[in-house]
Amino acid sequence: MRTVKEPVLIETRPLAGNLRDFQPIIISLVSNTDLEPVWDYMVKTYHYLGYHQMIGPRIKYLACYGHVPIAAMSYNRAAFKGGGEGQIPRLGRGAKG
Repeated sequence: MRTVKEPVLIETRPLAGNLRDFQPIIISLVSNTDLEPVWDYMVKTYHYLGYHQMIGPRIKYLACYGHVPIAAMSYNRAAFKGGGEGQIPRLGRGAKG
């Protein structure tokens, strides 16, 4: 059985003004919620690389002004597995890569 997704409707008019005019901005976790399709749509539509299913766990967030999503952010497990967190890479003699 195939599930048909409803279209995602979001406000697309540009915001103009000072950041202080658009407060508060609320950042919410939307992974595995009814708002996850909004995140998917925004990234697929507006990110320069589009949206592709990633391997491994991902945490998705929406930043909203009122009920209007204005940014989509995410992190996946690979972002935390670099092993060099908090270290400055050394570029110069003897540097690998």
